[in-house]
Amino acid sequence: MLLSASVVEIEWEGETWLAHRNEYVVEFDRYLAGQVEDVRQMGWLKAIEERGFKVEVLEHEAGEYQAIVEAEISDLASFTKWVERTDFLNSVTPHLTELKNVRERGVVELEWEGETWLAHANEYVVEFDSILTHRFEDVTKTEWFQAIEDFGVDVIRMEHDRDKPTVTVEAPASDFESMRRWVGATEYLKEVKPNLIRLKHLGVGDEPSGDDVKEYRGKPIVDIDWNGERMRAIKDEWGVRLSHEFADAHRATGFEHTEVFKSLAEFGVEDYSFSLRGARFDWGRRLNFVTSFENKAELLSWGASHPEIELIEPNMFVVFTPDSTQNTPNDTDFAKQWHLKNTGQTYFQSHIGSLSGTSDADMDGPEAWDIETGSSSVYVAILDTGVKLDHEDLDGNLDTTHDYDFVNNDSVADDDSGHGTKMAGIIGAEGNNAQGVTGINWDVTMIPVKVLDAAASLPGGSVQTAIDGIEHVINLVKVDGLNVRVINMSFHTTTFNQDFKDAVKEAGDAGILVVAAAGNNIVDIDVNPVYPASFDLDNVVSVGVTDDDDKFSTTASNFGDQSVDLAAPAGNLVLSTDFSSTDDYDYIQLTSPGTAQVSGVAALLVAHLTDPTVSEMKNLLLRTTNPLESVDTKTVSDGRLNAFQAVGATIVDNASENDLVVASNGTIHLVYFDMTGKDLRYKKRDTNGDWSTPVVIDATTAEVGRNPSMALDSSGNPGVSYYDATSGKLKFAKFNGTSWSTETIAASGTYGLYSSLEFDSSNDPAIAYYKSSGAGHVFFTQKPITTWQFKLVDSDTGSDLGRYVSMAENPNAGKKWSIAYDDGTNGALKYAESGANPVNNNWAVSNVHTGLSEDATFISLAFDDGNDPAISYVDSFNADLYYASRPSSVWQHHAIVTSGNVGKYSNLLFDGNGDANLVHFDDSSDRTYWLKATAPDSWHDWSREWLINDGGWETTVALYENGSDLDIIYSWSDGLDLMVVHRAKPHYS
Repeated sequence: MLLSASVVEIEWEGETWLAHRNEYVVEFDRYLAGQVEDVRQMGWLKAIEERGFKVEVLEHEAGEYQAIVEAEISDLASFTKWVERTDFLNSVTPHLTELKNVRERGVVELEWEGETWLAHANEYVVEFDSILTHRFEDVTKTEWFQAIEDFGVDVIRMEHDRDKPTVTVEAPASDFESMRRWVGATEYLKEVKPNLIRLKHLGVGDEPSGDDVKEYRGKPIVDIDWNGERMRAIKDEWGVRLSHEFADAHRATGFEHTEVFKSLAEFGVEDYSFSLRGARFDWGRRLNFVTSFENKAELLSWGASHPEIELIEPNMFVVFTPDSTQNTPNDTDFAKQWHLKNTGQTYFQSHIGSLSGTSDADMDGPEAWDIETGSSSVYVAILDTGVKLDHEDLDGNLDTTHDYDFVNNDSVADDDSGHGTKMAGIIGAEGNNAQGVTGINWDVTMIPVKVLDAAASLPGGSVQTAIDGIEHVINLVKVDGLNVRVINMSFHTTTFNQDFKDAVKEAGDAGILVVAAAGNNIVDIDVNPVYPASFDLDNVVSVGVTDDDDKFSTTASNFGDQSVDLAAPAGNLVLSTDFSSTDDYDYIQLTSPGTAQVSGVAALLVAHLTDPTVSEMKNLLLRTTNPLESVDTKTVSDGRLNAFQAVGATIVDNASENDLVVASNGTIHLVYFDMTGKDLRYKKRDTNGDWSTPVVIDATTAEVGRNPSMALDSSGNPGVSYYDATSGKLKFAKFNGTSWSTETIAASGTYGLYSSLEFDSSNDPAIAYYKSSGAGHVFFTQKPITTWQFKLVDSDTGSDLGRYVSMAENPNAGKKWSIAYDDGTNGALKYAESGANPVNNNWAVSNVHTGLSEDATFISLAFDDGNDPAISYVDSFNADLYYASRPSSVWQHHAIVTSGNVGKYSNLLFDGNGDANLVHFDDSSDRTYWLKATAPDSWHDWSREWLINDGGWETTVALYENGSDLDIIYSWSDGLDLMVVHRAKPHYS
């Protein structure tokens, strides 16, 4: 580097950089290194000096072919043209700096308030009080301003803005501490700090946001644990919500005389304020005060002892974020990679013309990257034609220490075909590096293992080279201890070989998933097998392909509903890295790149999960696909790869009955009955996509936790009502932010089958349930303070009322409830509404649908955007799915799916647009569907999407609206295990 050069800010390719003034980097062709021993003797280098340019540094090591020259900025244009005309010279760019390169150049690196910053050397910003702008016409003539010269400083510039008047001065770094003390003792001066710089290329935005913000209005922002999650809060600030009754009673006379306010002094509270809350402007309900976070436990205990206090919470820090949080990389050609994000974009490839597809016919790459972008600690072995080892978009993610060429028997697995390089780019081209393409893994470690020749087919190598490659990878795991979890095999042979199969099985025994191409011959490989795709092994995943319209490729992809596990979006050309010296990027299609896509998602799973087994990886890949009619009967999963659903999902072994809810911040809460332990368990997924370790809520009897119903209180803490099958009692469990507590709801003869739990606006739990002892009836119970209170909802003389029940708080009036339930005696669906006091007043009961052939089962009650009730349910005899609503005080009902045995586990929810969303299981087709209607009362225009294949029992559903995006979270059991999937961007077919 030219030590005489200073550092300046420049605009380069749309970003602000630091660069060495008048210095430029000339890149010359690597071919040059093989032609001469000393590049300095080349004529082009001498020609640079003849033009008056000074050559200070020349790097001539492997991979570095650059000369750094000094020239005036005005000469850049002519200099660039000269470089472009000169043989072996590739480009000229400004000499950009990194953080480590800017010391002693007018810009320094320093630590300031716990962060690393760039700052102008020896420059400081002094902020003075705005009152000075009103008292003095010329601030520079004030005494304190003149006193700055006492420190030997020069005033560089002054900003005389009335809101933030500052002066920037220059002084030796050694005087900073004394200057700080002087400022602190000088009237009207507030603070002094270094003259800091933020530049985009240093990874810091122009404006800090989110975790970059360290204070708010002069108060520190700190990380705290609250309700089991990491939160950011304004230090020592608290909010208290008071009851309506207390606020109304004391608002006029003042609060200071009440006992609750007098006791605040115990926590060092000397001052407090009230804030407006909600549309009612019910001033006096929200109290804000300051006390140390160390008092958290005592403060919560204090609040619990005062019935007038409804809620105590820290003052959480929030930042505004865009509606969509999808993690989109800045790579220049990402927009062409439709398999990662398909917007229906049109792009051109010279030998086939224009291409375009269907929006969302992709693997949801950006949504997956919100959860996981990969890890360099995860290794993927690519058994192929080798990889271009010095590719600009790959070299940072390649392991060139453990690669091997089994075709030529040497230790350098360089590519002579391009096929392997394309596979590497799909799996792990460096992401978000502002060049080229984006790999499914932005960070990963790929090991090239060359087993194919330049023809990219096994006859160019042999089955033995493939076996040698597998054994090499197994040895890297067992001997060298590398975390190789995936082998990509984008090739096949039609000849069975036992050694080949045994090697693949041995890889599985070592914890390695083998992803194999189904082949491109348009044959059913159930009948005409290909290998390794057709090996009947638990660690093999075989891949077919769909095109950019989500159609299975019937013109090139093999298929087989027993042998091909899933499809990947590679039926049309996908862009990847290439080995050509003239173009480092090119297109490829069909099952080879489709296989690499599945390998890439498998590596994402390994990065995101804690040491997943081969079985877990394979199950997550297959059970989180998007089912497609075009793929039905073509693959085992009947679906297309979805990266987002795979990395966001979880499998719960030996679980069945369950319920889930999603919090306003996107946290998913799941409760379920464990069939092995015969107990009730809970786990959650945080906003980073990480699932917690399961917690046993209740294991007090031999079989406890059946039929759980879960809801969240106003603090976001879950509660669960459930059935103790051993004692035949209804039970309730509550999480207080730290631990779970359980209690039996003490009512003589109570059986808590089919309970439905909600929390009311006062945070009191309320439960509707079926009592089966004697004549079966539907009951309501609520715990407003310390004791459960009970009410018989329907006094009809029928012997079986309420076997299936669903409850919701009626939005038309506070603390009123509505229950939909079955009248098994009369073959009817009934609906009841409570009065203002649901445990003392009688309930208003009406018939919704009479004349059912048997029971109304799988009932789900919800309120639409007009606050009118709506119910989905099933006639248990003919198993048709019904929808009922009451838009004008009169119930109307209609069968919306009538193919028979279709409506099990129906779940009805309304989204923020007022659209009805209805999920149900079709037992006749073994599928689960998602129905949607924008005008459900019209009984038509219900769109239907195939949601789950091969399973769907015990289905539960929640909706999450993230800005304008609607996500669906759903769980189901296949009879053995429980599966939970988070689905983004629903599309309907």
